[in-house]
Amino acid sequence: WGERVGDWMMLGAEKYFGLTTIIENEENLLSHANAINPNCQTQTTKKALIFAFEPHDILPYAVFAFSPALKRLPGKIGRDGCCLITSAVFGVPFLRQVYRWVKTYPVDRGTFLGKLRRGESFAFVPGGVQEVIHLESANSNVCNDETSNEKASENTNDDTDETNANSRQKNNEKPLTLYLLKRKGFVKHALATGSPIVPVFAFHLDGSYGYYIPRSKIVHRISRAVGVVPLVFWGRFGIPFGIPYPKRIVVVIGEAIDVESEGSGDDDDDDGGVSEERVDRVHKLFLRELEALFERHKVEAGYGGRKLRIV
Repeated sequence: WGERVGDWMMLGAEKYFGLTTIIENEENLLSHANAINPNCQTQTTKKALIFAFEPHDILPYAVFAFSPALKRLPGKIGRDGCCLITSAVFGVPFLRQVYRWVKTYPVDRGTFLGKLRRGESFAFVPGGVQEVIHLESANSNVCNDETSNEKASENTNDDTDETNANSRQKNNEKPLTLYLLKRKGFVKHALATGSPIVPVFAFHLDGSYGYYIPRSKIVHRISRAVGVVPLVFWGRFGIPFGIPYPKRIVVVIGEAIDVESEGSGDDDDDDGGVSEERVDRVHKLFLRELEALFERHKVEAGYGGRKLRIV
C-alpha cells in the first residue's frame, strides 16, 4: 500500500504544479537506452541513462517528473523512473519510508554504480545541497503567482504597479547559480560503465520557497559533512518547512550525451581505467549542453533576461 500512497502523492504533485515535461528528442533517449552495455552484469543488460537534473534550489522537488506513476518518459526509461537524493534524509525513520514510496534512494556510490550496472536509469542533482549555499541570502521577497495576485488585489495604485514591474524585471535579470565545476564524480561513474548522461533543467523551481540561510564557514562545513544545509524556509501560507508555492514547473530534457566505456567492468573496481583527461572532457561537454538546453528554452519559459552562473 505504501507504493500506492506514493503514486497518489506524485499524481497530486503533477496537478498542483501543472507539470509540463518537454523531451527534445525521444528517439535519441530510446536508442541509447536500448543499446547493450558490455560492461554490465549480463550481455543482455541495456544501458542506463543518467538524468543530470538542475537546479537544486532549496529542495529539488521537481524531480518527481521522473516518477513512473506519471508515465512522462518512454519505455523502460519511464518504468525504471526513480531519483537518487542525499543520504541524510534516509536517517529519519518515517521520512525514509515516504521517500521509498515515491521511488527515491540514497545517492551513495554503491547505489549509483549498482543501478548503472543493472541498466536502471535514474535522475539525480549533481549540484547537490552545496548549491543551496550559493543562493542569495534572506530571500523573503519571493516572486510567485499566488502572493503576486493577492498583493495586486489589495494595491491597485500606479506606484505599486510600477514597483511590482520593477521587482519582476529585477528577478528576470538575476543569474541562476549552479554548483557544478567540481562535480565530476558522476562523469567518472558514467565513463566506468559506458552510461549516457542526459542534461535536464527545471524552470520555475527557483522562488518555490522563501528562506533564510545563515552565512558562515561553519555552516558550509556542516552542510558538506551531513549532506543538509542548516536553514529555515517557508512555502505556501507562510508555513515553515511546508509545501512550496504553486509554481508552474517546466522540466526540459535534452539529448543524451554518448559516453564510451573506459572502465574494466569489474564490480570490485568502481572506476578503474578511467582517465582524468577523459573525465574533464566529458564534464565540459555536459556543462556546455546543459547551458545550451537552458538557452534554447528560457525565453518560452519566461527567463529571457537570465543567465546561468556555473561555479
